[in-house]
Amino acid sequence: MRISNFFLFLLAVSLITSCSEDGDDVEGVWLLDSFVLSSCPDDIPNTTLEAENGCMFFQGENLCLNFTLGVDGMLESSVQYDNEPADVGLGSYSVDDDKMTFCFDGDCQDLEYTNNSLTLAESIEGCDAKFVFRKS
Repeated sequence: MRISNFFLFLLAVSLITSCSEDGDDVEGVWLLDSFVLSSCPDDIPNTTLEAENGCMFFQGENLCLNFTLGVDGMLESSVQYDNEPADVGLGSYSVDDDKMTFCFDGDCQDLEYTNNSLTLAESIEGCDAKFVFRKS
């Protein structure tokens, strides 16, 4: 009986370890890590900004971006400028290999999911913009 309990314990430990190492544990809080503007028109400078605790100083304002992914597929995003109250949005998410999809009120956006980071690519004022998030 002790041997079977020991093997069950080892099996449980190996499952917990393998699940935590494969990078599929997406639930939790994700913070803005960096922001990159590239391939911009001549009148807009290419820019790379590093964020600290999900916040960065951009165009004269402190901008904080983060989101929380729940185990139930629910998503809560938060955008805050300077010391104003945060603008919170509720939506859903799904994961498919190296892609994660966020949906808010039927409007969906794909993000690249690699190496425990999420990258949102968009076009802003003629520039290629990338927001990179890391799990906190």
